[in-house]
Amino acid sequence: MLYTPDTNTAYKTYCFDADPYKTYLSYCVRDFNGPYGIQWPGGEWRTKNKKVSDPLIRDGHLSGKYWAALLAAYYPHFGFLDVDHADPEKWERIKAYFHFEPGEYLLFTSPSFKETGNFHVYYRPRYRGAPATKKLLYQSTAQAARELGIEIFPKLRQKGRLPLGRDQKLIDEETWGPLEYTWQEALYWLAKLEDYDLQKLPQQLRLPLTDAPVQTWNRRSQAEELLEHGLSGPGTRHDSIEVLAQYFYRRNYNPGEAQAKIKHWLRAKHHGYSKEVNAGRWGRVDREIEEIVAWYYGHLDRARFYPDGTHNLEGWVTPADVRWIVQEVFPNDVVNQKRLFKLLSYYRARMYHNWVFISWHVWADICSEHTYRAFRVQLEAKGLLDSIHNYWHVPAHPELSYPKRFQFKNLPAASFDHRIAQDGRAMQDYYDTLLGVYGSRQEVYQLVGRNAFYRHILPEKPEWRGEGFLVRWL
Repeated sequence: MLYTPDTNTAYKTYCFDADPYKTYLSYCVRDFNGPYGIQWPGGEWRTKNKKVSDPLIRDGHLSGKYWAALLAAYYPHFGFLDVDHADPEKWERIKAYFHFEPGEYLLFTSPSFKETGNFHVYYRPRYRGAPATKKLLYQSTAQAARELGIEIFPKLRQKGRLPLGRDQKLIDEETWGPLEYTWQEALYWLAKLEDYDLQKLPQQLRLPLTDAPVQTWNRRSQAEELLEHGLSGPGTRHDSIEVLAQYFYRRNYNPGEAQAKIKHWLRAKHHGYSKEVNAGRWGRVDREIEEIVAWYYGHLDRARFYPDGTHNLEGWVTPADVRWIVQEVFPNDVVNQKRLFKLLSYYRARMYHNWVFISWHVWADICSEHTYRAFRVQLEAKGLLDSIHNYWHVPAHPELSYPKRFQFKNLPAASFDHRIAQDGRAMQDYYDTLLGVYGSRQEVYQLVGRNAFYRHILPEKPEWRGEGFLVRWL
């Protein structure tokens, strides 16, 4: 049975933000752009073409006055299974099919739980250690939906009821009864869900090939200026559409939403600067918008350049972390500095767990499949890392067995609010982060001891001016 957390302590220690409401927004609400759905008890769902607001979410949905529904983000943080007319036996069949392990799921009552027994199964979807798009999640669970007679959320184009509202209570698996927790206490457990890998499902998908990493992106302010003022002159339509396509991707909009918003924007604010528009060739212009949006979404997906909200929940570090790595743990050892930087970034975003699950894929990305064990031994020898002997067993391959959960010791104090960020995105390039923390190129060179640093930052990399980065953006 789940214990009742001391939320005053829990949110300060483990959660994304010390304010539970801000944590809820970061996980469940993409932004405040409408439309949204609303349902009063005993009534039908109604669509409101208005902006989402704090009173709607906090004072209405979370307080239990009514239910709110929103379209899910392109990269949803949670997925859930809607199970109708269920009982514990049906749940056991679902759990066996999905190969759910403890900590990978939570059961919640549906608003009709008392009458019908309907309930929801929440989980955090991943694929090979990476966030999953709504489309990938839906495709990978389609067979399960057919065979088990359940419904999969989020839908591709349909709004979904937000969690933790009226009569959406955690279920105790032992008693099969609802737990009378506050939404803040239930959110604490949602935040602690471990990743569920979609590869466990019988129908497996293949990830697409990976494009080259995305090194630069358009500043959000550039796109926001375009949205406000429209085309700035002749010959700017194509480039402006590209800027907005990337902007809406970063905001976690779905491709269809992005296309519709750009089409609406261009019709309202072209200012006569486009020859195609002036000639009335809207069919050709709309096809171009659709092609540009499709290209950007596909390219950024394959490059694992995630929307800002998803990116910031994947990993972050603080200036204190960087100084600790460079000056105390691995001075003059840039190879291990970069490894620890990546590992700590991953760990910080998941430190609401007492012990963090770090998969083989993550370790191999941090080092390589041949060197990560030696690096882990170094950290253990320095007294910085503990592991739980809960092994992932691969039959006939004992060399692939490894401790699944880890815990850092003696880390600097840190909070998400103090993360190193650039244009709203947590920084994950090691050399750029060093430059941001120390400011002086000469000082960074002395710390890392590598001429490669100069080759890295010149001529195309950011130049630090004390308050932010000056970058030649796309």
